Amino acid sequence: MVFWGYLLTYAYVFFLLGLSTLLKYVFHAGSETTRKVVHIGCGFAWFIMAWFFGPTWHLLIPPVTFIILNYISYKKGTFSAMERAENPSLGTVYYPVSMTVMAAFTAFADRRFLLIYGIALLSLSLGDGFAPIFGSIKKGNRKLYGGKSLYGTLSVFILSFLTAVLLLLFPFPEAFFTPSLPVLLLAGGASALAAALLELFCKKGLDNIFMPLGMSAVLYLILALA
Repeated sequence: MVFWGYLLTYAYVFFLLGLSTLLKYVFHAGSETTRKVVHIGCGFAWFIMAWFFGPTWHLLIPPVTFIILNYISYKKGTFSAMERAENPSLGTVYYPVSMTVMAAFTAFADRRFLLIYGIALLSLSLGDGFAPIFGSIKKGNRKLYGGKSLYGTLSVFILSFLTAVLLLLFPFPEAFFTPSLPVLLLAGGASALAAALLELFCKKGLDNIFMPLGMSAVLYLILALA
């Protein structure tokens, strides 16, 4: 079962890299489009890892692998379709770094954190991934800190909130947390607010570290104390 977890996880991620490369070189998609395919898609790898690995140390191996591969790509341009053409940053490296930290906490501190890991990772992939799309809307939008937009920040909050609430309500085989409705809404709202603010104020790809870690910390504190 663990073998299939590794096989499917790596196959899925390399499929995303192949798809982004195809979009770039065959369909001439822009770098932001190809980057977002990988950024958004990679969050869903959590479902494969959670199913096959559970809250074990195996969760650490795929993200550690991609810390190394993504750093090589950053330096050498190996996976150019997931790199920024302008203003390159270490964001693609920071993404699996945050995954590694959350996986380590799950494996060695509290197995219930597996669900929070998934919520934070999917909030990063969806919220941060779609923020530039909503941020490109002109009508009624306004610029906030660092050139980021109101609509982009609101989209991070809304998608993070929905991700937290839906996954906490989902009937997983293992009952990670069973919050009451007020606690559920508080946890979802507070963690989504943390995610939106961290995404807004972090620069140079650092949101890929601090957004999921900050969101997961807020979510864990509220759910654990409740």
